[in-house]
Amino acid sequence: MSDSPKATTVPNTISLDAQIGQAWDYHYKRQNEQALPLFQALVEQNPSHIDANYGLALVLATLHQNARAIEVFKYTAELVQTRMTQQAADDEDSRYRMLARMIDQQLEVLTRGT
Repeated sequence: MSDSPKATTVPNTISLDAQIGQAWDYHYKRQNEQALPLFQALVEQNPSHIDANYGLALVLATLHQNARAIEVFKYTAELVQTRMTQQAADDEDSRYRMLARMIDQQLEVLTRGT
């Protein structure tokens, strides 16, 4: 991550869900420059967190950091696949199948130009 902004430390006093919510809020408001260091810090602290990785990949893609976005989307796809194979079929399984399709769509768009 040497060519990306330095990761911001996310205060531990805020729950993980609240931290991710804050990062997503920046992304939804198209404030991706503010979202990027938050997602980077969250992924650094929680490398296997699917939502944090997916958010990071989306922000990177939005900021046209396509090579890094592809890398993070691929890693997130691996996390999703692992999660789907580890759990029994239920509502969460549907969520992960949908997320896997969304990741595939993002990768298709990003790799078209490469």
